[in-house]
Amino acid sequence: INRLKNKVVVSVQAMPSEPLSLEKCMVAMMKSVVKGGAGGLRVAGTRDVQNAKFLFDVPVIGITKPDVIPPNWKEIVYITPTLKEVIALVEAGADIIAFDGTERPRPNGCKLEEIIKYIKINKRIAMADVSTLEEGLRCVELGAHLISTTLSCYTTHSTASED
Repeated sequence: INRLKNKVVVSVQAMPSEPLSLEKCMVAMMKSVVKGGAGGLRVAGTRDVQNAKFLFDVPVIGITKPDVIPPNWKEIVYITPTLKEVIALVEAGADIIAFDGTERPRPNGCKLEEIIKYIKINKRIAMADVSTLEEGLRCVELGAHLISTTLSCYTTHSTASED
């Protein structure tokens, strides 16, 4: 965490259907932002976590997403939703594991507490992506090291009003 103090973390991600998701494109984008001064990278998937860890000396935040974002994305957990994805990111070498820290039900009955516990047992940093202050406070109570407002306005209960 100290290595990120006063640094910018750049998210370098592309959906599998996009041309930039090609490995050489993702590596080129990572090189560009690190050369430009990024203090950390947030990448999606084990391939990009492994490349970031091998090529750069910056903290790597790893997440997973489905190949296709479902139409009901505001209602469901899809960012690093279960232990299966957390385990894959730990094995790929991510320094920080980011996961959906909202109150929405997780697939396969997985519990938020299990995710945070596994991350901590494996000596990684747990980063909760939340949509509300209350969710952030709950994740801190459960032991998350970092809180990100990544999901603000991306859930049905945190959608911006039209006023």
